[in-house]
Amino acid sequence: MYGRLLESLPRTTPIYHWGDIDEGGFRIASTIAATARGAGFSLQPYRMSPEDVPLEMRVEASARTLERIHHFACAAGWLELGQAMREAGFVAEQEALERE
Repeated sequence: MYGRLLESLPRTTPIYHWGDIDEGGFRIASTIAATARGAGFSLQPYRMSPEDVPLEMRVEASARTLERIHHFACAAGWLELGQAMREAGFVAEQEALERE
C-alpha cells in the first residue's frame, strides 16, 4: 500500500521519516526505506539525529541496542546517522519531542 502511494507521487517529492530514536524506530525506518527505494525514492530522517534530542529526554542505551540502531540506520541508507547514534549512546521517544 505504501509503495503504491509513493508511486503516485512525482519523483521530486521529498520523503521523510520521523520516528522513535530507538531500535524499533530505526527498524521501522529501514523497512520503510526499502519500500521507498523500490518506488524510486530516498527516505530521509526528520529530527532523528542526536542533536535534535534535548539532554533531559535522553535515555542511556546498551551497547547491543546501539549496534542494532546502527545496523538499521545503515539499512535505511543513513550511514552517518547510524554512526552518530552509536557514538551518542542514548535512545529517545519521538512522541516526547516537540514538532516544528
